Amino acid sequence: MEAAIRALDNDSRVLLVSEDSIAREVLRQTLMVHLIEGEAEVH
Repeated sequence: MEAAIRALDNDSRVLLVSEDSIAREVLRQTLMVHLIEGEAEVH
């Protein structure tokens, strides 16, 4: 999970270096989706 977060964070920084607040929002929403999907798969 930590590796996935780091990978997503790195991608966000590369793609949206000049739009850091947008990068953070996209990262947060992406992680939310992954967590929800992950829990759905587990259960």
